[in-house]
Amino acid sequence: MAANLQPTTAEPISIWKEAYDKNDSLIYLLDRDLTIARCNLAWDVFALANNGTSALSSKVVGTCIMDVVPPALQSFYRTAYDAVERFRRNWWHIFECSSPTQARIYQMRIMPCDGGGFLTINTLMSEAPPGVESPKNLADYAGADGIAIMCSNCRRVKRVSPPGAWEWIPELLWSGQILTTFDLCDFCAAYHYHIR
Repeated sequence: MAANLQPTTAEPISIWKEAYDKNDSLIYLLDRDLTIARCNLAWDVFALANNGTSALSSKVVGTCIMDVVPPALQSFYRTAYDAVERFRRNWWHIFECSSPTQARIYQMRIMPCDGGGFLTINTLMSEAPPGVESPKNLADYAGADGIAIMCSNCRRVKRVSPPGAWEWIPELLWSGQILTTFDLCDFCAAYHYHIR
């Protein structure tokens, strides 16, 4: 049965909150316009654990999800939402969401809801400390404008010196030493999104 996006009484809202707030997965509900309608407790726990106070549910409810999806991934996710809506079946995707201290892999499941809209469940599949690497030099990643290009999927950053390689540089990103813009590395574009 699809989730009820627009409950008519307080009871379905409490059922939604009770069921999803007990779940450790990051769950959010989008209305038919792709606007965030609700988030579960795990969403806020994750945001707070990752210095994401601006991503707390109280601050993101009412935001169109496409406004926070990097441009390189917007076509991919619009196609996914269109398929879920058209065929009324679940859509699955594996993605990386690592931090400087944890390498994490998630499974995303988007499901159709009654009344149009989408329920998204992001379930942690694996989590481990990242491998130890040598310190990185900011000049190897930032262009002349001081901005580096980060992959929207794997979060690796493109080297400018020597050019081409995409590498994991959490110590520079976490410390705020480097500004980023988003694209997809060649591997993620080809393997995960079937583009380029």
